[in-house]
Amino acid sequence: MTAENSQTLDRGLRVLSCVAESPDGLTVTELAAALGVGRSVVHRLVVTLVQRGLLRKATGSRYLCAPALAALGRAATRTVRAEVTPALRRLSDGSAAHFIAFDSDEIALLASSDTHPEPRMAAGPELLAAARGACAASEDAVVVVEGGLTHVAAPVRGVAGLEGVVLVLGVSDAETVLPKILRTVDEISRALA
Repeated sequence: MTAENSQTLDRGLRVLSCVAESPDGLTVTELAAALGVGRSVVHRLVVTLVQRGLLRKATGSRYLCAPALAALGRAATRTVRAEVTPALRRLSDGSAAHFIAFDSDEIALLASSDTHPEPRMAAGPELLAAARGACAASEDAVVVVEGGLTHVAAPVRGVAGLEGVVLVLGVSDAETVLPKILRTVDEISRALA
C-alpha cells in the first residue's frame, strides 16, 4: 500500500470483500485471520460497517452483507450501464451486444445494446463458458458457433476487480466485425479504468 492510501479504508474494503465471498458469512476471528490483523482492529471495522448498513450480524456471531451494500452495487451498475451502453449500441449494428461480468459462479449482465431498461441476454452455456475462458486466457476474442449462430466474446482488460467480456450475439461475419469489437472493448476498458 502506498503512503497516500488509507490503511483503515483499505482494511474496511477488504472486510467487505471477504464477507461478500463467503455465503455463510464470517466471524471477527475469521476476518482477522484472513486480513492478517488483530481481532480488535476487525471488530472496530465491523461495528462501523454494521452502523453504516453495509454488514449485518447473523446467527453465531457471523457477519453477512447487508442491503445497503446491494444498493451501492445497483448504483455502480447504473453508472457502468450509462458509460458502456452507447458503445454497445454503436457496436450492435443488428446484432445484440452485451457487457457481462463473472463473479465466482455467477454471471451479471451489466449493460446491453437492448433498449429495454432491464436488459436480458440469451446465451447458451457453451458460449458463456467460452466467454469466461477468454477472460482467463490471453486471447483477444473467441468465436463460438452455437445453434447455427455465430457469436464473439472479447474480454475487457485493465479494469480493477472486473472479469468481464463484451459478447456480441448473432454476427453475420466474425472476421469483419472483430476489429470493431476489439475497438469497442478498448473504449470500454478506458472508460471504466
